[in-house]
Amino acid sequence: MEPIPRADISPEFFARYDEIVRGLYRAASGATTWSEVCTLIARILGVTAFQIIGVDRQTGAIRFSWDGGTLPGEVMFEYFTRYHQINPRIKYGISAPPSTWIHDHETFDDETFRNHPFYRDFVDTYGIRNSSGYKLIENDELVVFFSAHPHKSRPPLSLAETSALERLGSHISESVLMHQRLQGGAADTLVAAAMLDAIDQPILLIDDSRTVHHANLSAKQILKSSESISLKNGLLHLTDPADSNRLSFALRAIGLVGEVNDRGLRSRAAMRVGVKHRPPEFVLVAVAVRPELTGGVFGHFRRAIVLLHPLDNPRKIDSLVIGHAFGLTPAESAVAAALANGASVKELARQRCVSIATIRTQVRQVLVKVGANRQSDLAQTLHQLPFESMASNTDLLVL
Repeated sequence: MEPIPRADISPEFFARYDEIVRGLYRAASGATTWSEVCTLIARILGVTAFQIIGVDRQTGAIRFSWDGGTLPGEVMFEYFTRYHQINPRIKYGISAPPSTWIHDHETFDDETFRNHPFYRDFVDTYGIRNSSGYKLIENDELVVFFSAHPHKSRPPLSLAETSALERLGSHISESVLMHQRLQGGAADTLVAAAMLDAIDQPILLIDDSRTVHHANLSAKQILKSSESISLKNGLLHLTDPADSNRLSFALRAIGLVGEVNDRGLRSRAAMRVGVKHRPPEFVLVAVAVRPELTGGVFGHFRRAIVLLHPLDNPRKIDSLVIGHAFGLTPAESAVAAALANGASVKELARQRCVSIATIRTQVRQVLVKVGANRQSDLAQTLHQLPFESMASNTDLLVL
């Protein structure tokens, strides 16, 4: 999405103001989704995404996170598993009084945008720049913000736009509190499910007993059809005992099973599933999600995200899987997946609003991490996920 730059708010915002307000209260009552109303606000504002987020005042855990716009589904997953802890905006938002704006372009300098890994490796990947957040609510239990994330091709929010959103703020506050009352305070229970359901890649959330707390649609289809992996009595079941033993070791290596000792723990572990097949059915990547690092989004106990990458039939290269498998940043994995799926360096530079030299630098970094000699070999290498290359990723245990 590349909105047309403008300095004033669209007349459509006021023409559809009542529709937005109705949407907020419909979302609060469950008659529509929060994603739908956030997407409506984002589209009318001409920004890439609009987000409403609630934080537990006592624990700092994320109680809910609702967003809409044109960002791909894996963005929030990447944020909470890899970039939440280094977001430089957080300390400003927590310390700000209610009814305060925090604008990136006023808070951070150009050097921060260029060199801070949160912006360089994550935010810039999705074409976002000059985000603006507003602190709505702060009480004994909850802190609530909303934020707008413009595409880098347009200016920051104008005074007219911030004023219009402030006017909408009272309705956002009331609808959020209404939703909390109707949910009995349990609005946060659907956060992880909504996040994982927005991702196309097969993905599950499990605990140390292998109880499956959530499986998205792609994962459910695999669990029903695969000979090697299934759901039995709510537990993740691997048919081959050798596969099951490797999964146990993987969960121990990332800190879910056994004595918890953060020293020596890996953040991810990878293994092949269905090794008796020729070729194996899947590569499985288990990613540790720890409440102290993820804001409690995936629960208040240590759990694991399980990514499944089918090997026995062709499919589009998925940036989420290759990013975790090879230790690529979101920027590098997006470049790698796009190139493997047929994009050119020139096209990528144009789409991402960066120089061709920047893309070429990222391509070189990808080739080194992936272990491919030439760009022409990239697609085959990424699809096969060769363990000899994955083993060079120090955060990943290869089994």
